[in-house]
Amino acid sequence: MHSKSTIQAFSKFKIFFIICCSVLLFCQQGIAQQSKVALLDLSTRNAEANTSRFRSSQWLLNTAGVEYATTPV
Repeated sequence: MHSKSTIQAFSKFKIFFIICCSVLLFCQQGIAQQSKVALLDLSTRNAEANTSRFRSSQWLLNTAGVEYATTPV
């Protein structure tokens, strides 16, 4: 059977681990919200028949809630 001090040490480790994971996730969310994606429209340069790939990329970024900037069309 485990001693009381071993159980308390394990409980403290669990709390420390949960706090560290929370801080890491919080920081990751902050960094992700500050970043911005550049979406380049190369459909004319690549001689594509239409802009469906460009529009679907815009739709994906909008759905994911990612901020982006596009090149002038």
